[in-house]
Amino acid sequence: MTPTVSAGLPTCDRPQFLAATLASVAAQTGVDLELIIADDRSGKETRALLRRLAPCARP
Repeated sequence: MTPTVSAGLPTCDRPQFLAATLASVAAQTGVDLELIIADDRSGKETRALLRRLAPCARP
């Protein structure tokens, strides 16, 4: 199914904001939502957090 809304989230070494941001997006109701996370060469901590919080994500 094609999502009705696509949202983009750029990030670069901001792991302290990712959990709350992803939770906020996941809490949206009433729309079929796709979130595209653009990681601009973050360090290991941010990449590990993204893998843990969004396990279905594609690299």
